Amino acid sequence: MTSTRERVSVLVVGCTDVGKSSLTNQFSTSEYICTYDCSLEEKNETSVTVVLNEEEYDLLFIEKTVATETVTSLLNLSVASYVVVYSVVDRTSFQWAKNFISQVVKCVDTMNKALILVGNKTDLVRLRKVSPEEGRSVAASHGFKFIEISTGINHNVDELLVGILNQIRLKRHRVEEMKSGAVVSENPGGRFVGCTGWRTKSIIKRILRRSRVRRSSSCDNFNTL
Repeated sequence: MTSTRERVSVLVVGCTDVGKSSLTNQFSTSEYICTYDCSLEEKNETSVTVVLNEEEYDLLFIEKTVATETVTSLLNLSVASYVVVYSVVDRTSFQWAKNFISQVVKCVDTMNKALILVGNKTDLVRLRKVSPEEGRSVAASHGFKFIEISTGINHNVDELLVGILNQIRLKRHRVEEMKSGAVVSENPGGRFVGCTGWRTKSIIKRILRRSRVRRSSSCDNFNTL
């Protein structure tokens, strides 16, 4: 295994109370499962180390809240991925997410950026205000990937973590092949080796196997561009 660890910055952005802090904490620990504590202190940065295809990545999740940051300052951050989070029980947060990703597509060179729209709090079924179809439609029309999760019951959190890294690698691979004039392959493959924190190797290997079975190029498939 290579001893070189590459640091990759990921912006996690959304309105207040959409579950950003719970999400970034669950990427590295199970401590915040089964909670939507609005008093949970926002951490500016959370680091998770993942090894894929004998390459070690230090994913640095930078958490930002729209109430305290201007859109311009967010768009000017040097990151490899935009993870835009809204709550499926809060239509206002969804509307902000729509507006923000429109600005991303308009103002940012997204050729080498992993773009992901995330609907959180799916466990609150009776309170849902935003349908999966609405989220998927917005993502697809702007070139974003889409996933619904629940940090309250740890649903699809592992899938999102693996998907973020996979999309970053796919985007980089495409840019490299375009520069070299080679035929672009949508999936460069990759063998998972390990991951720090409470997630086990078997969990993420299972996710990667499941994602390889899918052949659709839809916004739900994190294994293709």
